[in-house]
Amino acid sequence: MFTTLIGAVQIADIIVFVVLGLGLIGGLIGGLAKAFKGLFASLAIILISLLIVGVTVVPISSTSIGQSLSGTFEGKAEGWGDAFSSPVYIMMSGDGQPVKDGYCVDVGGERIQLENAAGSGALAKIRGKMALELAKKYVTEENEGKVILAKYAASELTKIIFDVVLFVVYCVALGVVFFLLRKLFSHLFGRDSEFGDDSIGLKVLNRTLGAVVAAGFALLALLLIFAIIKLAAPDGSKVAQFFENAKVAGVLYTKNPMSKIFTKLF
Repeated sequence: MFTTLIGAVQIADIIVFVVLGLGLIGGLIGGLAKAFKGLFASLAIILISLLIVGVTVVPISSTSIGQSLSGTFEGKAEGWGDAFSSPVYIMMSGDGQPVKDGYCVDVGGERIQLENAAGSGALAKIRGKMALELAKKYVTEENEGKVILAKYAASELTKIIFDVVLFVVYCVALGVVFFLLRKLFSHLFGRDSEFGDDSIGLKVLNRTLGAVVAAGFALLALLLIFAIIKLAAPDGSKVAQFFENAKVAGVLYTKNPMSKIFTKLF
């Protein structure tokens, strides 16, 4: 019966239960103070920081500092060749249908593929790829011939810089907060507590809260890892199906709020 029960549980679900169990046991053993230290706590800091970045990056990058930086980047991007300084058009096939990933610009009366119009030099190919990705995102049949990619390149570069800077700031800030919480809870539940180290009720409370917090951090760690996997694994791939077909892991994978944040960030 036990073998049948185990066989009915998806491997992905077992992974989830193991990770949550490790967090729970670690919290029970270490108590509340130690729950704010270690791998799960570090991953929780990363995830919380990314969540805050996803909420704050747009309003912060829209400030005068962000607009000034974007304007500087736009001026530089205009010198990256016609791919960034000329209106972009969608390439059409012989039957009048849009060519997949086909975009071009007018150069001296001749239409040149976008990737080949990103200037010269060692960075030309990288800029060409960047121009193509921007065209996919911003150029449509309704606005073709009106979009200049320098503006969008500047906006994306500005956002990336703010993403990185804010992420580092939030990670450091949360790291300090977690450190202070460890010190606080170590004082409250440690030997120097006014209630004494021998208080049974205090020990139970310490370990119970530690288990809850550590299991919560383990769950956040799973959400972060699942979001990374979902970002990297194409829809319909074996990796995606592996998680989607599971019951518990499937919910965490398909309805992961972190995946939406990743989409905004990347």
